[in-house]
Amino acid sequence: MSMTNTKKITLKPKIKANNKPAKKPVSQDLKKTKKDLAKESFDNLYSEKKESEMDKFDQKPKRGAKRKLVITLMILVILVLATLIGYLLVGSNQNTDEEAAIATSLEIEKIVTSGDEIVLIYNFQTSEKVGVTDTELLFTYPEGFYYSSASLVPVNSDGTVFDLGDIAKNDSGLLEVKGIIIGQINDTLEFKSELVYQPDNFSSSFVEKDNSTVLISDTNIEVSITMPDKATTGQKIEYKAIIKNTSDNILENVRVEITAPDDFETTATNKDVFGLNYHWEFDEIAKSEEQEVILKGDVIGGANSLEEFEIRVGIVNDNKFILQQQEKSTLLIVEPKIGFDFSIESMTEDFVVSLEAELDYVINIKNNSDLALEDVVLELDLSQTSRSGTVDVLDLDNIDSSDDLEFIENKLTITKEEVADLAFLTPSSEITIEFSLPILADLSISDVDVKELQVKSELSVESFEVDGLDSETGIEISSQDITFKINTDLKIDAIGRMYDDELNKVGSGIHPPKVGEKTVYQVDLSATNTTNDLKNSVITMVLPEYVKWEDITDTETASQYSYDSTNNIVRWTIGNIKAHSGELLSNPTSWFKVSLTPVSADVGKVLGIVESINMSALDNFTKEQITATDKAVTTMLLEDDLVAGNGKVKAAN
Repeated sequence: MSMTNTKKITLKPKIKANNKPAKKPVSQDLKKTKKDLAKESFDNLYSEKKESEMDKFDQKPKRGAKRKLVITLMILVILVLATLIGYLLVGSNQNTDEEAAIATSLEIEKIVTSGDEIVLIYNFQTSEKVGVTDTELLFTYPEGFYYSSASLVPVNSDGTVFDLGDIAKNDSGLLEVKGIIIGQINDTLEFKSELVYQPDNFSSSFVEKDNSTVLISDTNIEVSITMPDKATTGQKIEYKAIIKNTSDNILENVRVEITAPDDFETTATNKDVFGLNYHWEFDEIAKSEEQEVILKGDVIGGANSLEEFEIRVGIVNDNKFILQQQEKSTLLIVEPKIGFDFSIESMTEDFVVSLEAELDYVINIKNNSDLALEDVVLELDLSQTSRSGTVDVLDLDNIDSSDDLEFIENKLTITKEEVADLAFLTPSSEITIEFSLPILADLSISDVDVKELQVKSELSVESFEVDGLDSETGIEISSQDITFKINTDLKIDAIGRMYDDELNKVGSGIHPPKVGEKTVYQVDLSATNTTNDLKNSVITMVLPEYVKWEDITDTETASQYSYDSTNNIVRWTIGNIKAHSGELLSNPTSWFKVSLTPVSADVGKVLGIVESINMSALDNFTKEQITATDKAVTTMLLEDDLVAGNGKVKAAN
């Protein structure tokens, strides 16, 4: 909640002393309900009556004494009745709003930002019949709420006690209390209130309790970190944090703590710090003001180590640190001072490509040192292998690049002759080299053991020279590598037939189909697989609603079929398929039969026999799901040599 004027927020402990003479606290007896008082009166009456009857056994009362006893009992009965009537007038249940002498509620914004001013609204409404007197409102604020003002002057300075005085019947009002909320993100703080009052027509005091909670979802302290993400051993770095007050208030007692890694030797800070791990203290940060903290030092960590810096920003109150922001930053130590990386597009996250992929190589080179580098030499070595040994997978003769690049026996050497920018790299300069390689269209595999293809690409910055040193001072650097696997290529073929390849009739009935007459078609299926073994292979076929499953299949594969009559779906569960099935090995084949009977609305139409054909299997080598599809099968029977192209429905005679 924003404020129109800038306020200075001083966080201090709540003051418990009252500014005016304290009222006598309400005892537990005064907090008893009317129902409790009525019960006590009745119990007292019963007790006195019982004692009177016991006296009869001790002495014989005189006639006058009996009369006095009767009168006393009558008076007590009248008192009990009066108490009950008072109880009924005020209300038999003080906990229900509609019968209570006064109804109350505590309202507050449910989601707040630490450092903002918030407003509590306390509402009250007396009943239509009864007013209240001696009304005192007591608040219990959570830790982290700092009272600033209220629409009524409080009894004490920390704004927890308010004297509301006498409130007439059928009267209402509200009390606003303002203050600053400070806490950690995701903290839930609870506000409580108690209203102590006495109804006009009753001599005892009562208490109405309310509570409400707020969730701290954000903070008004913004932190921006500036530091390198990579450095070399011994390199000087600077860690800088900008702390900004984004609230409309002055923030006081702000503390910034930075924990540096063990492998960091501090050489300078921008102001006095305290403690082993560093902290900065700011007495106040004005609205929209920024403060910066700077930590400079040398990184002495080993190559490829990950060094972590942590910053914590908070408010200090009563010697307690209230966290507002926390952020970790990491620094990667690299060696040597030249940085490089490369990637291959068209790969999945698991480094897998398909046989049809075009491999796009992207190489980035960056000089991370403070000196210029000269004559940088890059090498890319390719290792193309299968389960049985080396194999040619990539078409290295068809490299596509804007630079004059050439592979020689699986090795690509890139110098300033091919890429001129490698001749001289100024500090922080960066260059990018891109080229593409296709996979061979024809792998020409003649051995069934040539499967499970993969390619390892190893990039190294072979050498460079440092400006100002002898030209012979070349530095060899280790490499990065990427190994990708190649998915198998799966194909399915579905053919609708009336006649097989030997012109034997495998269907039955009339073709082209005729209205009112049943025609049975055979659907032939086959699957081919290339470089990797497959498992969990399934072909799923959806039949049109007018096509009927005849439950006639190839006897050798009959047990592998299932039919879902609800959705008219046929499944052929093949299971395992070896690599090179359909090439060097026999491939799985099968057939099944379905029928259809056209209606008059189908005349002149080509009807579908199988609506969709999809296959899925798991590649044993790459562990990826492989899918394949085939075109729908129709009454055109395009692959049946005897009747192909003649499939439109004819009218009945």
